[in-house]
Amino acid sequence: MKQLRTYRLVILIVLPVILLVLIRAFAPGRFKTDAQKLAATSFTGANLLLPGQVSALRGKPLFVKLGNEDAANTASGDTLVIQAGRLLDKDKLKAIRAYKGPVLLYSADPAISAKAWMILTQMGYRDLYVLMKTEGNEVLKYKFRPDTTAGI
Repeated sequence: MKQLRTYRLVILIVLPVILLVLIRAFAPGRFKTDAQKLAATSFTGANLLLPGQVSALRGKPLFVKLGNEDAANTASGDTLVIQAGRLLDKDKLKAIRAYKGPVLLYSADPAISAKAWMILTQMGYRDLYVLMKTEGNEVLKYKFRPDTTAGI
């Protein structure tokens, strides 16, 4: 009993810290999967779809148009228009999660769609794709010309 009194202060500090660390370590987080697993999907291009590939998907797709801040938040049929900054609102996330079928994200800027795909996929959403206008988003447009001023 005398030893317990001696270490009382240590027990009162260390025990709650250990308990909080364990709770944090085993609690489910908002992001479900790790970045390395998601990056593999992005590198292979498995998350990208061209308009001609949409018909090969199982089920009727939900088109989510990510607009700028001026875009109105609307839903018509199988199309949902969301401001890019409002994507993580609870009602928007609930609408996307409730849809039974593939979800296609698209916007005027493909980078916005790719960012939205990464965030939603990390949050545990499945059957998400980025709809691209054309293949090869980062194709070199100009012929390579070496630097002639290097003096080799």
